[in-house]
Order: sequence, then C-alpha cells, then structure tokens
Amino acid sequence: PTSFSNPKVKIFPKPSVDFRLPSSMSTPMILIGPGTGIAPFIGFLEHRQAQNKEKQEGSATASKSISEGTWRGGFEIEEEEEVSHSKNTLAPLRNKDQTNLGTIDVYFGCRHKDHDWLYERKMKDFKEQDIISNLNIAFSRDNKTKQYVQDKIKQNVDRVIDLIVHKNATIYICGDGNAMAKDVQEAIKTALEKKSSENTLEKLTIEKLKEDNRLILDIWS
Repeated sequence: PTSFSNPKVKIFPKPSVDFRLPSSMSTPMILIGPGTGIAPFIGFLEHRQAQNKEKQEGSATASKSISEGTWRGGFEIEEEEEVSHSKNTLAPLRNKDQTNLGTIDVYFGCRHKDHDWLYERKMKDFKEQDIISNLNIAFSRDNKTKQYVQDKIKQNVDRVIDLIVHKNATIYICGDGNAMAKDVQEAIKTALEKKSSENTLEKLTIEKLKEDNRLILDIWS
C-alpha cells in the first residue's frame, strides 16, 4: 500500500504593535480594508459595538465576553514579552471621561457584490446599529467602469479631509501592499494637497500622519 505523510505548513506570525483601536473612544476612525483586509476591522467593530452597548446599559459585563484583553490570534505572550513601546494602546471598555464614541467610516472593496462581499450581513448590521457611521463599498467588476476603495475616498474627499484635519481621525489601511495601499495613500495625499491650507498641509503630510500614529498600516504583498 502507498504510504502518505502528513503535509507540513510553515507559519510565520508577525506581531502588530500599533494596529489596534485608539486609546480614546472619542477618536474618529477611517477603516480601509478591501478583500480579506476587512477581517481585523470586524474585530474593531465588534469591540466598538460592545463599548456602545456598555455605554447604553452602564454595565461593564455587556462587553466582557467580546472584548476582554487583547486578542493575539491564539498565541499566548508571557508578561515579560509584552510590547510596551506602542503609541496606540487598546481602548478601554469603560472610561467615564469619554462619553462620546467617535464616528467610524468603513471603506471595503471586492470584485463582485454577489459572491465576494465578505461579512456583508455583519457590515449592514453595524451600519443599522450606527456602529458604522458611513459604509462605502466599491465593486470593481460589476460595472463597466472599475471602482476601487481609493475612488470612494476621492468621491468623499470633503468628509475625509474634515475627519483628518478637523476631527483628528485615525486612518487604518489593511490588505494588499503592492497596489491598494499605495493608491489609497496617494488619494489621501492628493486630497490633503487640494483641500488643506498651506499651514495645515505642513503638519499633515502622509509621513507626519504615520509619525503621529494616525495612519497605521497592516499590509502584505
């Protein structure tokens, strides 16, 4: 008889220090994650959903089952291994000083609406519950003209600039690093250059946003 050996798959986990919710619950967020890049943002939104429920009920138990601790993908990290230099710590579940929850704008894209829209029901539910303030979806193959998340950003340029310049929003980009992430950053850069005053522009370049931990990427190629 032919013998078979169990296949071996090598896994290389890459810890992400800063890719987590802002420490202040009142900080607006712009979540940009086409394709499988939306996956970590579902965790963000579930955490915010728990915070919102807790805020309404005034009970810390409302979010304990969803949001207790920091999820690490099943990998346990000993206390001495904890990373302490992150500028962006996980938002607490209860904070009496933060009564207002920041808005969340989501940008998701895929090829076809009917069979590529990951977490469609969840995203629509989050929108109905006002967890997601604005849901922007781009389908690149359902129409004659291809449309991507960066095109949606360009269409919503006034809101994007208002969130970044006036509301101090944090921007998260997750997904393809070869094209998408570069195109999205270019769209934001162009928006800043066209809409911002010269004094503000000096403060809010793409590099400055990254330096201040207000533009956070988790991308791959």
